[in-house]
Amino acid sequence: MSDYKTTLGFLQKGITKMILKSMWLMVMLDGIEFLVKWQIFKENQQSGVVLSFYTGHIVFLLLVLGGIGVLLSGHQFGGYISILANRKRCLQGIISYSLIVSCIGTLLMRGFTFILTESIGRLSQLPYRSFQSWSLLEDLFLSLLSISVGLLIGALFYRLHRRSFVLGLCVLAFIGIKVFERYQLSPWYERMNGFSPILVGSIAIPVFIGLTVVLLYKAPIKAYAHNWL
Repeated sequence: MSDYKTTLGFLQKGITKMILKSMWLMVMLDGIEFLVKWQIFKENQQSGVVLSFYTGHIVFLLLVLGGIGVLLSGHQFGGYISILANRKRCLQGIISYSLIVSCIGTLLMRGFTFILTESIGRLSQLPYRSFQSWSLLEDLFLSLLSISVGLLIGALFYRLHRRSFVLGLCVLAFIGIKVFERYQLSPWYERMNGFSPILVGSIAIPVFIGLTVVLLYKAPIKAYAHNWL
């Protein structure tokens, strides 16, 4: 248990500062959005403007989680195995940490979104909406999907040379676009009334995490990283 806590503690280094800086940036963007919408509403109350921080918050959360995933597999992994030389424990820690931070991040995001929207909406008398159609479970799958994509990108960065890494990203993006186009044409897309984070996440998350493990399970220490292609 102490080894597990040590691993999580090591992986946490540097990420706390990143999260705090991201939160400050998000609050600043929220303030700008409120001022713009409040000014529009003040000039014309029939403008149809609606105060909703949800879209901005979920996009911001997904970007931050993706960045955390890249940091974990592309940077923290190399530092950990250089010191403790235990790839299996590190990978277990990365997967556990990703699950924990995704769950906590999603819950905090929705709680913060609800409190902020309700408070400012009532005080300013702006029309407001706390959430849109997606549920807590769907947000959680989006969060896990985002961090798993980040983990795969970080693993590719750790193993490949820069040119090969860029080429690999382009290939992955092309495959992702083609798969999504096929998904849109499938009967599942109609049955789910569009994009379903739960369906897509259930398939993509294990695949991305599995590829990350394959790339890093026998990876060298940080000094000899980028040893593929």
